[in-house]
Amino acid sequence: MTAEAVSETQSTGPLDSVATYLSNAIDRTDEDAALARVHALREARPEASNEEVVASLVRRKCIRTGGMGALSPVTSLIGVPLNLGLIFKWQAELVLEVAAVYEHTLDDREKRNIVLIVTGLSVGATQVTRIIGGWLEGIVARRVAKTTVTRASTPLIGAVISASVNVIFTYLVGRRAQTYFSQHTSVDGA
Repeated sequence: MTAEAVSETQSTGPLDSVATYLSNAIDRTDEDAALARVHALREARPEASNEEVVASLVRRKCIRTGGMGALSPVTSLIGVPLNLGLIFKWQAELVLEVAAVYEHTLDDREKRNIVLIVTGLSVGATQVTRIIGGWLEGIVARRVAKTTVTRASTPLIGAVISASVNVIFTYLVGRRAQTYFSQHTSVDGA
């Protein structure tokens, strides 16, 4: 067996699982629903420019992902993958919504590639920021007096950090998608 054949048959373990999970999440993201949300927004605000529609979509997703971050003390009981999975799904939806604003039609391969390109940094950065946020939360908790109030506020500090991180990275995903789709002609040549 050649080295290439061996490398193709060996799993990289957790990385394969994450890649499969993200790929499946992208495949389950509904372009028709994204298009319907854009059409509904356009009907509600027919005078809105593409930039205004995108800003509204980004704001809605930021509220949603920020809310999930604020619930992080509760969702951590359920499991971090659920939290990250929902955040990624909503960010992937945002990418497809922005594509619809700029009238881009994507086949499955393009959808997967573009969503991964636009959100790829966000997934890794969110995980790193969660680790840093947990570290910061620990520092803050240790520096403040060890009172009952402090112990009770530690989950609140974590919720604020998590919500902030989710909002920031969702905003960045929306801006990257807007930059990408506003600068590339659609597949249909529009």
